Amino acid sequence: MTETPLHPIAVHFPIALSLIIPLLMLAMLWPIKKGYWPASVWVLAFMLQAVAVGSVYVTEELGERDASHVESVLGEDAIGSSIGHHAKWANFVFWGYVGGLGLSFLALILPSIPSMRMIALFGALAAAVPVFLAGLTGGELVYEHGAAQGFLPKHSVTAKETLDAKPEASSIEDDTSAED
Repeated sequence: MTETPLHPIAVHFPIALSLIIPLLMLAMLWPIKKGYWPASVWVLAFMLQAVAVGSVYVTEELGERDASHVESVLGEDAIGSSIGHHAKWANFVFWGYVGGLGLSFLALILPSIPSMRMIALFGALAAAVPVFLAGLTGGELVYEHGAAQGFLPKHSVTAKETLDAKPEASSIEDDTSAED
């Protein structure tokens, strides 16, 4: 029986938050500035940043578990340095979200400095860059290096094997000669 890879499931939560958090912050700026909403509503942005930090931590832990399994099944030579590159960008995602959490906290406790909310927004936007690059390197692992094959049952035929299996020319000729 194969293990279930949980990293590909969990990774979508931090990815979604990299879009949701800046959009939420942007939507809050004008109503807070005009006084329609109290500055304390910024606690929502802070809480989402905290959830993002936690979700990235869990995703990294699951990624390490899944990477160990893939390397043990396929061998380190099959994956190359791609797992290391992906892990490096995942680490940048974590620290980007930690920085965003700190900026959101400052914007929350310093409501008299409205520019802090704008700085927190730029911090949240900057955190989306390593999210994109971690996703790019993760896609390379799956689609170029076949990392998902480490979770296939041993008797399964992989997509590469299916594509590599070409019909023999003689069998095609035999079929056409039988019709004559």
